Amino acid sequence: MKGKRFLAVVTTVAVLAALVGIGLTAVGVAGCRPKAQSIWSRPDPAGLPDEVRQWVEMSLPLDAGQAKNIGEGTYLLLTSGPQPEGAAAEILDVARVTPGGQAITVTVKYTPTPSGTAGSGPARPYDLVLVSFATTDVTWVVDGNPNKHVMQVLDPLQPIVAESRWIKLFTPAPGATLSSPFTMSGLASVFEGTVNFRVLDASGQDIVPIGWSTGAMGDWGLFTKDIEYVLPAGLVDPASGWAEATLEVFWISAEDGAYGGVIVIPLRLLPPGS
Repeated sequence: MKGKRFLAVVTTVAVLAALVGIGLTAVGVAGCRPKAQSIWSRPDPAGLPDEVRQWVEMSLPLDAGQAKNIGEGTYLLLTSGPQPEGAAAEILDVARVTPGGQAITVTVKYTPTPSGTAGSGPARPYDLVLVSFATTDVTWVVDGNPNKHVMQVLDPLQPIVAESRWIKLFTPAPGATLSSPFTMSGLASVFEGTVNFRVLDASGQDIVPIGWSTGAMGDWGLFTKDIEYVLPAGLVDPASGWAEATLEVFWISAEDGAYGGVIVIPLRLLPPGS
């Protein structure tokens, strides 16, 4: 009888211990619930897919936040672009990624480095993280500064062949040999979205007077223009069969009419109909 009673006591103690163990596992140390598994991480740069690596390289000239779905995940890329002369060094950080269904809110930080000196540029020009599911519904916010805007890239990114701070040119490439019409394209974030251009001959005279295209303001938007030209008599070099010319791409200040962010592209223009 005593043996059975002892066995019952041992069994009860074992069951209670098991239940307590389960409770501790569920509740965690000091009564805290276990931390939920993070939905994002920083991938190893050495193991990035080629598509992601190329995307990062193309994006470095942009001050922007971007999202790219690859496979079952979403890469989030924050870049600083070229900084104004005299700007202090900064560290760019994706600080938090907060899910809301299939949408996410990305909180970012721009932290000046204590040892940064004026003109040293960004201490780290980009941050890249990977979210564990695919989404295109991404909201970017700046930690501690809800009024600061993280610029978006509104159109597909292409290799940038020339740039100023707020204009990034895709085509034409410097030194290209072109016929009429040729296409000018790129991304811009300028006043009222207006991107201006003109084509000059070797002496600085107009081949194409000032024209315009539309990009974006506050975000990066595509501008594109098919530029037609006529070459004045005697401009074409008989030996080469083309004329030296320069494409200038810029924006015009609303305050004083000055040209801002001028990009100068040397070109070789063939006679129309060539």
